[in-house]
Amino acid sequence: LAAGKFNSVVLSGAGGRCFHVLAGEPLRTIGAILHRGEPGEVIVDSVTAQLLGEAASLEPIEGPVKPAHEAARLDFLGDAASEDLVPARAPAPTLWSAPESFLPRVVVVRSQSGLAAWMMEFRVMTLVYVRLGASDVADAAAGARLHGMFEVVTQAAEALDVEIFRVVADEKGVIALIACGLPPFSSESNAAGAVG
Repeated sequence: LAAGKFNSVVLSGAGGRCFHVLAGEPLRTIGAILHRGEPGEVIVDSVTAQLLGEAASLEPIEGPVKPAHEAARLDFLGDAASEDLVPARAPAPTLWSAPESFLPRVVVVRSQSGLAAWMMEFRVMTLVYVRLGASDVADAAAGARLHGMFEVVTQAAEALDVEIFRVVADEKGVIALIACGLPPFSSESNAAGAVG
């Protein structure tokens, strides 16, 4: 777990599909500390440890790391009766008038066609991962670069009739997952189109 400032970014392309991405420095922190524990353990960064304070039993993890990436193992979490642990009330979220713009085309098309149940099928697909930018969209210029890269990838995907299935931010950056072969846009040359 890592605490810090996240930036909320909504990416949208010419095709109308939208993606909500949370980006920020805590993602890099998570990437730096995630391998410092064993499976099943909860590892927290120094900021989270400070926020938990006396409500948590923490064991520092020693090792050669940057001070910004100090970590501790969360052994026990007591009663969180402290007012300090209650997050500040967030502003009301923006309600989108067209939530289907955030859904994959295959879901929208099948829903509009009146299919009450999913038709199961085996399908050969090719997935392409495209790094759009750094995981911390720190300012307006970084946001503009991210939007510009997304627009380029969107235009290429639409020209090839493939789907940008998901956009996520993690410690490696903001990544677009392009799925070649999703219905109703599939062909025999999906794999060739993916590397072309």
